Amino acid sequence: MLDNEDKILCWKDIRADIEEQPVPPEISRVVDVFCNDCEQTGHNQRWHPLGNACFSCGGFNTTIDVRMVGVDAFNFLNQSEGGINND
Repeated sequence: MLDNEDKILCWKDIRADIEEQPVPPEISRVVDVFCNDCEQTGHNQRWHPLGNACFSCGGFNTTIDVRMVGVDAFNFLNQSEGGINND
């Protein structure tokens, strides 16, 4: 188990890795992300194989529900305001 300070540093590193490795259009996914920590759900978020952060608390203790895949997902996300829509 990580204490809060270590967890924040770990999440920061994961975010940096995600930013450096964009997902190609052909494997893009639109997902709903459920956070197991704060129990919030973010809708129509970008998926990444390295992890999917909670829009509310920023944690990576999440599960996903895939809504759309491939180039259709890529186009949808790029047309969305900022690529993310949290309802």
